[in-house]
Amino acid sequence: MKLMLLIPLTLFLAFCGGARSTDTRSMDYSARIGTAVQSGGHVCFSINNAKLSPKSVVSLVTPSNPQSVAEAEIIGHSATGCPGIRNETPPQSGYELKLVQGTIQDFMPVIAVSGGADQFTSAASTVTAHLGTDAANASFRSCTSSDGVHLTVWRAKPLQSTRLWHQYYYMGQDLEPTCTEKDTR
Repeated sequence: MKLMLLIPLTLFLAFCGGARSTDTRSMDYSARIGTAVQSGGHVCFSINNAKLSPKSVVSLVTPSNPQSVAEAEIIGHSATGCPGIRNETPPQSGYELKLVQGTIQDFMPVIAVSGGADQFTSAASTVTAHLGTDAANASFRSCTSSDGVHLTVWRAKPLQSTRLWHQYYYMGQDLEPTCTEKDTR
């Protein structure tokens, strides 16, 4: 009798939101992941999140080989926004960052993850991150189109797992395309 009551209750909770989903397709990483670029000694961070506060930590992942992680701190909102980001839907917020550990290359976009670098692991020139229970081994990738860079974060191995996040950064110059269809769609 108890088992017969338990089954309908379990089904009811699952359909009414009482059960927690671990499907990464339903999670929105755009409020936690954005793009940063350094130029002229300034680092600009663009993300779909207007609620980040000064002194918040941002991890900067260089997705090209060898991959690396630097750490920055939010100084405040950017008055001019961040150049190079295309197709901002919804519009993204710009922040000024201060590097506090590590380095990034000038004019090369990097993947910026709000939160501390303690969730990141570097091994064999590859960076992985724990971005939640359903993305414990998230990985990072970049590739080029004819005039820009596609930055992506994947649930596990790039191109073989679910893509969690994507941003296009316009470089304004001719590049040798290296992207696959999975990178850009």
